[in-house]
This record gives sequence, structure tokens and C-alpha cells, in this order.
Amino acid sequence: MHFLRTKWFQRKVVPALIALGAVGLVLLLEFATIFGRLPRTTDAILRLRAAAQDEVHQWGRKATAHPNLMLVGIDEASLTLSGVPQEDIAASEALQWMSREFPWHRKVYALAIERLLEAGAAVVGVDLLLTGERPGDEDLAEILARYPNRVVLGANMTASSLQQDALEVPHLTLPSETILPGIKINSPRMGYVNFWPDGDGVVRKLRLQTSQQELMGYARPAQEERCLSFALALAIQGVRHNAAADGERIVRLPGRDGEIFRPVPISSLFQEALWQQNLQSGDIFKNKVVVLGPTAERFQDFHATPLGRMAGPRLHLAALSALLQGEFLSATSSRVNLCLLLAAAFLTWCILVLERRPVRGLLWLIVAAAGWFIAAILMFNHAAILIPVFDPAFIVLVGGTLGIGHLFALEQLEKNKVRSTLDRYVSRNVVREILDHREDFFIMLGGTRMPVTILFTDVRGFTSLSENADPVELVAQLNEYLGAIVEVVFTNQGTVDKFIGDAVMAVWGNVHSEGAEADAVRAVRAALDIQTMLARLNSNWAGEGRPIFPTGIGLNHGEAVFGNIGSQQKMEPTVIGDAVNLASRVEGLTKKYGIALLITDSVAQLVHGHYHLRTVDCVRVAGKQSGLDVFSVIGPITEPAPAWLEVNEQAMRCFRSRDFARARSLFGKVHEHMPEDSLSEKYIERCETFSQNPPNATWCGEQVFQEK
Repeated sequence: MHFLRTKWFQRKVVPALIALGAVGLVLLLEFATIFGRLPRTTDAILRLRAAAQDEVHQWGRKATAHPNLMLVGIDEASLTLSGVPQEDIAASEALQWMSREFPWHRKVYALAIERLLEAGAAVVGVDLLLTGERPGDEDLAEILARYPNRVVLGANMTASSLQQDALEVPHLTLPSETILPGIKINSPRMGYVNFWPDGDGVVRKLRLQTSQQELMGYARPAQEERCLSFALALAIQGVRHNAAADGERIVRLPGRDGEIFRPVPISSLFQEALWQQNLQSGDIFKNKVVVLGPTAERFQDFHATPLGRMAGPRLHLAALSALLQGEFLSATSSRVNLCLLLAAAFLTWCILVLERRPVRGLLWLIVAAAGWFIAAILMFNHAAILIPVFDPAFIVLVGGTLGIGHLFALEQLEKNKVRSTLDRYVSRNVVREILDHREDFFIMLGGTRMPVTILFTDVRGFTSLSENADPVELVAQLNEYLGAIVEVVFTNQGTVDKFIGDAVMAVWGNVHSEGAEADAVRAVRAALDIQTMLARLNSNWAGEGRPIFPTGIGLNHGEAVFGNIGSQQKMEPTVIGDAVNLASRVEGLTKKYGIALLITDSVAQLVHGHYHLRTVDCVRVAGKQSGLDVFSVIGPITEPAPAWLEVNEQAMRCFRSRDFARARSLFGKVHEHMPEDSLSEKYIERCETFSQNPPNATWCGEQVFQEK
């Protein structure tokens, strides 16, 4: 069981099982199709499968319509003779018969066939069921006898009322004996006009020859008992095509209904003006195979095809065009289909294993499915082969999505496990960055120079405090103190870089930054929150008789190097550089000035629009060749500034311009406002000293501190 929970099994084997499961689902669907057990959902999927395959017909290359095929249509205009002049009707026997109610006198067809054949048509196919004895049969029979091998009539496979094994028995309905007496079933003078659609009602195949026994699923009978399709009979009569052609063929259609084989209205055959001008006295029919059939909507002789609805006569011509030019398509075998399904499963597995990010994985799955569709079109266009489209795409998209869902859930579990562990040691935003943007984060760990804001905080006098305190109680109190600082830093979106004994180093801008100003503002807010938190803690500890922790905080902003620092045995992400050292020096100055929070000029420039600042001094710390201004933070800019703050700033300007008497007076006013303020006392003493002993000419107001 432990093996099933291993990372290798979950990331490699489970995606393979999911992909193979999708293959099994497709095969189960095929099994249900074969045995006819199709629930409603399965039937809908089969329709989607057929529709996806038809999209290949829609986007793929269309067949070339054979130039020697023509359609004479029994259209609505011919049925109503709308627009036909009365003199034309009076001058034509056929038009006179056509002016009567449909079905017409059969002499109309005899006259139409005669006119087409006399004009030079190679063969005429009549896509009509001329069953039963009707007026005009003798005229039609005379024409058929005169042109025995140049006319093909339509037959029909119908279901009789007879029952055999609870199945309807197909019955071949032949043309009337009064038209073609003694016609044989396999005669090329007749062909069945039926198209057998697939389960979704769409016609995709042409059955070249068939019989009642074959349609019922029995063994193929002798050749003399099989009837030819209408298209094959026309091919045999018109161009002497091979009469042995057999089987079912998938037709590549030359175009949509209305785009191909535009019909010549049958009425125009009998209007002399149109016959001579539009039909060039019949020359356009010379050496052509002509199909005469219904195209009007009222006949409802339309079939669904991969390219949309198509009139029956036009579909016969499309099938004949494919037969004459070999424009048939081949479907892949079951064995090849299985190989293609396994290939789709392997492709899915590769995407799941190689791409860990869910969104990009889904995009790759979509690209793979689209690529498969393009490959199907290329095979359709250049090899006349129909490869399955829906089933491989189903495996890629459905299997891949399930696989990505599994890997995503696994990734979340791993992240939660790692997060719960790392949260104890590393700042939360570092953990989040590691887990969510691990590649970018690891690049940064190699060493990146960036602007950051650094905070140092330290407990004053902790060494002497630890010498006399109980170790257990001291550690508990220190952990409470450090835990509170960490919470404040995290709340203000900072990173706890490290603990140095009782000191804490925090950074803003190393892992995530919204700009230097935002980083500095958050760092100052965190420092103020630490002071508030510490005042509360010290009050509680004093009430409990425990020692208090006086703390100093220093802030600096500058450029530092962020990277993974350490050895092969122990490393940690941290920032190093002069900006870090200066933040530590500034924190040390809080003891010199008796101020809990000091910030450098670089921080002050970024936050002056957010906080009231008090100029503390110009200092030169160890390791620096020039001085820098340091400030204390009085409060947020949203609150009114204290009255003494502007007096203090005027005093500082006078002090630095050597007007020590004026500075002494102003600092005295500040001290009156805040008698406990040690900083104003320091400046009063300095002003008195410099008034008696002025500094030399090189003095610029800075204080030099040599110790670190």
C-alpha cells in the first residue's frame, strides 16, 4: 500500500491509468454501439462523434464535380408553370400536360427523355418511382425501347408487411411492367434510389449493390439476385463503368446543396426560346449524363449529409461523380483505430507528466486536440483517409482534464504539507512564493540585486538580563516576544529574515514588492505596531512581576543582494549588503538618543507623505565616510501634527546654520512641551557648549560614532 502512495506512482502511473481509462470508456462505447445497447447519454455521445467527423468534411477539401453531369429538376416553377407564356403552353404538348395536376401524364417524361437524348445526352436517369400502370406508359415504354441502353429508371427498397424473425423484410419496388416489361433485378436499366443513413440520420455512404437478403443481414446472394444502385447503373450505361463494383463507399461530396449541379428546370426543355438561347438548342446536354428528378420542397426528397441537407437527385449526381472519379474515402480499420487511441493516451500522459502547471497543461491539451483535428484534415485532403476525430480528442481532453485534476489535487496536498512545515521556520510570504512561483523564486535565490527596506529590532540590556533570569521562564518570555514581532511583520506583508539571539531582522521587497514606497510604508507601520504590541506586553509582564523588554528599532532602505547564502549542508534565503549593515547601525543608535524608533533619510523620503517625522540628527556611523540624517516617527499624517514638531524643525535648522542662541531658545520651547524629552535636553546642552566654544569651520553638524 505504501507503494501506491509514492510520488512516482501518483505522478507517473496514475496519469497513465487515467489515460488508459479514457481509452476503455471509448471502447465500451463502441461495444455498446455494436450490441445496440445505447442509453440516452451514450446516444448523444455517438451523435457528437459523428458530428466531429462531419467537421472534417466541412473543413477538408471538397471533391471536384464531374463536368459531364447535369441535373434537370422538377422545381416549383415547373410545377406551377409560373412565368411561362400561354403561347408557349399552347405550342407544347408537354407543357399542356404539365399544366394539369401533378403527378403528370407520363408522356411528359417520355418527351423530356426524347428531347435530351436527341440533343446528344449520353444517358438519362429518371429519379422517380414510376410504379403501377398510369396514362402515358405506352409513350414512355416506346422511348425506352428505342433507347434501350441510354435510360435508367429508379427502383426502391421498401419494407413490406411481412415479418421474419420480428424484422421487417425489405422489398424491391420495380418500375411498372407497362414501362419496362420483364425487367431483371440486376439490370443496369434500373437502379435503387435509396440512401441508407447512419444511426444519426446522416447519409455518408453509397451502397453500390445490394439485395433484400443483405439488408436483413444474411449472406450475399448470387449476382443475378442483387440490384444496382442508381449511381452505378448510370455509370455503367453512361461510361461503361465496371459492373462488378461493389461494397459500401464513403463519398467525398463536391459541395453543399445549391453550390453544385445547378438544375435546369424541366419546363425550359419545352419552351423554344429558352431551349435555343439558354440551352443552346440542347448542345449543353451533349455527351452528358443527365439526371431528371424532383428538386421542389414539396417532394421532401432531401437527405442529411455531412455538408448539410441535399436534394435526392443532386446527391445521386454527387455519388456518381465520386464513382466516376474515384473520389471515395477510406475509413481506418479497428486495429488502426485502437493504435490511434493508444497514441492519444500516450500523448495525454506525456502532457500530464511534463507539464505541472494546470492552466498551461489545459492549453497543451487543447493544442493537442486541435492538432489532431488538423492531422485528420490533412489525411482527408491528401490521403483520402478518414481517421477518428472525436474519440482521440475525447481521450486527450477528458482524460487529460481528469489527470490534471488529479495532479492538481496532489500538488495542493503536497503544498499544504510543505506549507505547514515551512511556516514554522520561514516567513509566510516566502513559503507562498516558493510554492506558487518556485521557478522564478529559485532563479532569484541564485543572487539578485534589488531595493529593499530592512528593519532591525533588539532588546536593550538582554545580556545582563539573561544572567540573572530563570532560563525556562526567560526562553518562554522571549518566545512570546519574538512570536508577537513575527505576527506583526507577517501582518504587514514582510519577511522575517532571521533571528539573531533576541534581535529580529525583517525585510520588505525581497520576495514580493509593490514598489519601494509601499515597502517602506509597510515597514514603518510594522515598527509602530511593534511598539504598540511591546507596550502591552511590558505592561502585562510588569503586572506579573516579570522583567520588561525595552526595545530599539532601526529602519533603512537601500539596494541589497538577495540570494541563498550558506553551505551545502545549511542554506537560507537572506539579504546582504551595506543597506543591511546600516539598518543594524541605526538600530544601535536608538540607545544613544533614547528613542525607540529611528529611520534613515532614504526611508524618510519614501514615507514623508504618510507619517509626521522628527529630525533627530546627522550621524556618521562606523564604516561610513559621510553623515546621514536620521528621523523618528511621530505618527500618521492623517492625525494632526503636535505643535512642538515645527518648533523642533526650526531649532534643527538654526543649529545646523550655527545660530546656537536661537536654536537654544527653540529647543527650550520644545522641552517645555515635553519635559521628559531627552533629545531636546541633549541639543540644549550642545547649543550651550557651542555658544561658549564654537566648532571649527569644517563642522557640518554631524555626530560621529566609531563603535558598531
